[in-house]
Amino acid sequence: GEKYEGEWKDGKMDGAGKGTYTWKSGEKYEGEWKDGKMDGAGTYTAPDGTKRTGKFEKGRYIGQ
Repeated sequence: GEKYEGEWKDGKMDGAGKGTYTWKSGEKYEGEWKDGKMDGAGTYTAPDGTKRTGKFEKGRYIGQ
């Protein structure tokens, strides 16, 4: 299934240290988390290998 390796705070994925989340579909995010969402510097990898590296805010990619 799905897997998260990283820091937790108040029962949510959180931390300036890197955390890695892998979805069942093969998607993967490696980077910073806040309140259970991708937030900060990170890299998202799609199942086809396409990558987006840059800044994420509240779970969304906002660019370099």
